[in-house]
Formats: sequence, C-alpha cells, structure tokens
Amino acid sequence: MGRWLRCWPGLWSMLVLGLAVPGALHAEPAPLARYLGVDAALQQIAPLTRLSLAGGPLHDHLDAAQRAQVETQVVARLAAEPLRAAVEAALRELPDSARATTLLAAELPQRVRNFDQVFGVDGAPEKFRDYRRQLAAQPPRAARRALIAAIDTSSDTSAHAAWLQTAVEDCAARHAAAVAGTAPALAPREQRLSERETALRDMAVDLSLYSYRFLRDEELQQYLDLLRQPAVRSARETARQALRTALSQLCAQ
Repeated sequence: MGRWLRCWPGLWSMLVLGLAVPGALHAEPAPLARYLGVDAALQQIAPLTRLSLAGGPLHDHLDAAQRAQVETQVVARLAAEPLRAAVEAALRELPDSARATTLLAAELPQRVRNFDQVFGVDGAPEKFRDYRRQLAAQPPRAARRALIAAIDTSSDTSAHAAWLQTAVEDCAARHAAAVAGTAPALAPREQRLSERETALRDMAVDLSLYSYRFLRDEELQQYLDLLRQPAVRSARETARQALRTALSQLCAQ
C-alpha cells in the first residue's frame, strides 16, 4: 500500500485538474470531459500499470520479461482513445451537459484548478511533506478541515482514485495470469479497494488543505455548493460510470 500512497499526490492532482476553456454554449463533450478530469485520469493508466508491477504480488508472480510483457499488453489494451470516446459519448447524451460545462468554466472552479496545478511545480512534493509535518504540530481549524473533507466527498476524488488504482491492478493481474499460466495471489478486490479508499481519504484532505490554503472558507463553500449542483453531479457520475464500464469491457476482451 505504501508504494501506492507515494504516487498519490501526482495522481490526485491529475484527477482533479481540469483545463481552462471557455464556457460552452452547447453540449460539446470534450471540454466537459477535461473539466471532469477524464483526460488526466487516462494519463495515469500507464504509470499505475508500472506501479502495480513494481512490487507486491504481481511483481513476485512474474519474472522481469513477463512483467514487461504484461505492462505492454495492459497499456495497449487500456488505450486512451476508446476510453475517452466512451465517456464523451455518454456526456453527449446528458441533457444538462451544457449547464455543467458553464458552471465548471466559471472563475472560481478555474482558480481551484489553478491551485491544483501546484503539484506540477518543482519541489512541490517536498513542500507538501513539510506542510503535513506542520499540520501535525498545528492542526487546521476543525471547520476548515470538515469543509475540505466535504469537497473530497462531493467530488469523489479519493474514491475514484482508489477505484482507478484497483481497476488497473486487476487488469494487470488478468494479463499476468495469462502470461504465467497461474493467477497471482491478490487480496480480495473489495478489501484492496476499501483499504485504498481509507488510506487516500486522509491524504486527500491534507493535499487540499495545502493546495487551497490561499482560498477563503467562503470561496471553498461556494466551490462545494457548485460541486453539489445537480448538473455537475450528474455529469461527474455519468463520466465516471462510462469510464468504469469501458475500462472493464476493454480489459475483459
């Protein structure tokens, strides 16, 4: 679990990061998909595949040549284009997609996304580790931490990251079994998923406390209210369900 947690800051920033594009006047799915972090999630599939093979049961089950073969197979099978197309097709059918795009293109969510880019800056991981030590010595106000936790829950960020890690690991395990002739000894899926969600949730809150430290409580509350808007919630749920279905289908082929 530790190696998965070490990669979490980068994964988290990718999953919550959207690109700044003008508000849509009609339901074009590509901008909305980017706002919802779809492209960013797809960019994490190859790193997560390597991570799943870098240690633990999958690493121990395969030799070096087999690990390289499985990595190549999984990355090819979970190619970005068909996954992106599946999500955009689902968003295209969503009645409120234009409303969701307009809401997520507003100034405040754009500022939030700008702050989320902090982990792309050199030295950011080290600064975050220092910040976590500061939090241990001087905890934030309970109300602010609760507000940040509510944002993570409403955006489903840590739960989605845990699912993505587990789904990629499962796909790698499927290919590992085919290559080696026997299945690797992974813990039950629900156990791995639950452990990751629990481990990532606290780190997600600390990451957001760090990233959003220049945003006022009032701004964070406004952002939380936006995330809870029916159009935004529907778009997020639609995109993630489409991604999950498409990824599962591709891996099973």
